[in-house]
Amino acid sequence: MPYSNDGKEASVRPIRSVLGVSALALVALAHPLSVEAEAPTPTSFHPTNAEWDGLSELSRIAGSESFQLRMMDDLDLSQIGPGDALLIVNPSAELPADSLTDLVRGGSRIALADDFGSGTNLFDVFQIRKQRLEPGEHPHLRSDPTLAFASPAANHALNQDVEGVVTNHPVALSHLSLTPTLRFGDGGPALVFAGVVGDGRFVAIGDPSIFINNMMNLQGNRRFGLNLLRYLAKEGSGTIWLVTPATRIGEESLLPALDFEAWLSRLAATPPPPQVTYILSILLAALCLILIVGSASRPETPRLRRSVRRWSQAGTPPQDAEQLYRPLMSYRHEFLDKVASHLKIRATARIPAFIERLECQGTSARVCRDFRTYANSLERLSRREPAPRNTTVGRVEFLRYVRRGENLVRIITGEAEQT
Repeated sequence: MPYSNDGKEASVRPIRSVLGVSALALVALAHPLSVEAEAPTPTSFHPTNAEWDGLSELSRIAGSESFQLRMMDDLDLSQIGPGDALLIVNPSAELPADSLTDLVRGGSRIALADDFGSGTNLFDVFQIRKQRLEPGEHPHLRSDPTLAFASPAANHALNQDVEGVVTNHPVALSHLSLTPTLRFGDGGPALVFAGVVGDGRFVAIGDPSIFINNMMNLQGNRRFGLNLLRYLAKEGSGTIWLVTPATRIGEESLLPALDFEAWLSRLAATPPPPQVTYILSILLAALCLILIVGSASRPETPRLRRSVRRWSQAGTPPQDAEQLYRPLMSYRHEFLDKVASHLKIRATARIPAFIERLECQGTSARVCRDFRTYANSLERLSRREPAPRNTTVGRVEFLRYVRRGENLVRIITGEAEQT
C-alpha cells in the first residue's frame, strides 16, 4: 500500500478476509470438488508439441543445456525470482507491461518474440515499434519472399556462430537510437533488438515462428535459439519461464481464472440450495458490519490531503509546526501517487523508473532533473524512520516541500508550462 497509516491497514485486513471467504464460497459453487481433469492437447508454440508448429525442439535444446524451461497455464509473476528469465512467444492477451518492466529493472531477463500477437504494449514501453515488412524487399530463402533472411548487425552474444536467421512472415522492428542485433539486408530494419534495462536485459524479436520445430531445422535458427537460451539464463538460476499463446500471465490474485459468463449462466439455470443462500447471507451481513465499523475509524489520508492543499495555498501550517515530519512523509506518498497515476506506473516504482517514463513522454531535461532531486530528497528523509523524534521538520521547510511538489505535479500533468 502507498500509505503506511495503521488505521487504514487495520480497516482493510478484515474486509479482505471476508472477501476472501466469499470468493472461496463462489469458487466452490462454480467448480465441483471432484472433477477429473482432461489431458491438455498440445497447441501451436507449445513445448510438448512435436509437430511442425510446436516448440519441442527448443525444449529439447534447453534440456541438453541443463536449463529449466518451465511453462504453466496460469503464470503468477510473484513466482518469478530475480535470477529467473521469461521467454514470451506470440502472446495472445495483452501483457502486464508495468509488472514485466519492473521485473527487468530488478535484474530479470525477458525476451519477447511477437509479430501480430498482443505484445505491442510491452514493445511500446521501450519505444520499439512494429511495422510491416514488405515481401521481396530484402534477401530471402528459396525464392520465397515471405521467408526473409536476417543477418547479424552487431557483435553480440546472441549472434555467436550465427550466419543468419530465416523468418516466416515477420514484422520489422524500429527504434530511434538502438542498434539492431539482427537486421534485414544491409542497413535495413531490425529483426532483433537487445538492450540493458536497469539491472536486467530485454530482447525484442519480430518473429516468434523462428523457434518452431520446422524452422529450427535450419542451422542459423537453431544456433540463435541456443544463444538466446544461454543469454536468458546467464548469471541467473537457470530457470526460464515460457509464455505461449495458451498462458494466462498476471499477478497474484485471490480468485483463480474463471469463465464468469459460463458460471453466471449455470447459476441462473440452477439456483443455489437454501443452505448456500443462508451462508452467503451471513457473509454479506458480516461484510456490512465490518464496513460500518471501519467507517467509524477511517484513516486520515483524505483529511490529510485536504490539509496539505490548504496549507500550501494559505501558507498556514498546523499549530504543532515542529511535528510535521509525519505529514511530510504522507505527502510524499500523495505526490508519488499523483505522478505515478499520470505516468501509468506503480507508485512504489524506483525513481529511475519515473525518470524513464518522464523522458518517454517528452518531459524536458530540467523537469526530469528537478523531479529526481526532489524525490531523492524526500526519500532520504523517509529513510530516517522509525525514529522521527530525531528529525524535526519546521513549518517553512514543510511548506517549501509541499509547494515545490505541487508545482512539479502541475508541470508533469500538463496543468502548468514547462520552463
